[in-house]
Amino acid sequence: MGAQRMKKDLGLTRRDFMKLIKPEEQNEIMAAAVNSPALNMWLYKLSLADDVQLDHPDLVVGMEALVLAGVLTEERKSAILSGQAPA
Repeated sequence: MGAQRMKKDLGLTRRDFMKLIKPEEQNEIMAAAVNSPALNMWLYKLSLADDVQLDHPDLVVGMEALVLAGVLTEERKSAILSGQAPA
């Protein structure tokens, strides 16, 4: 089994997932979570995850909430969920 396949099966570490999000986006996410109990809870649940599956429904819903909150664009959400590191 190749490294890519194992990564898909096991998911990303939380650290590797955070590397997909630009530092300024990370700051905006944290700021938005201060004023949104739902986003705050999503971040808390994310922090408890053993790994991050980019196609997991809970992650997709949370990322969509970040778009609706104006924190991420639809384009950035799609890039993150497809595992593309920021330029």
